[in-house]
Amino acid sequence: MRGAHTANPISGDFSVEISSGFFIKNGEKVHPIKHGMIAGNVFEFLSKVKGVYGEIKNTGGMITPSIISEAKVVG
Repeated sequence: MRGAHTANPISGDFSVEISSGFFIKNGEKVHPIKHGMIAGNVFEFLSKVKGVYGEIKNTGGMITPSIISEAKVVG
């Protein structure tokens, strides 16, 4: 996700760009998402994390794994 730095630090609301993501259904990658936008609440997102996927990426000096969350986001 790009643009997470623009999240509201008080409410946790965010709107960010997805680049090189995947739509996952029933635990399986269904299709890639090249570009898109999602909006939600970072506190809800983090409280509903269900796992961390093993692929680690180095993006903009930040090393992160993929995160699986059951939080509802609009995209």
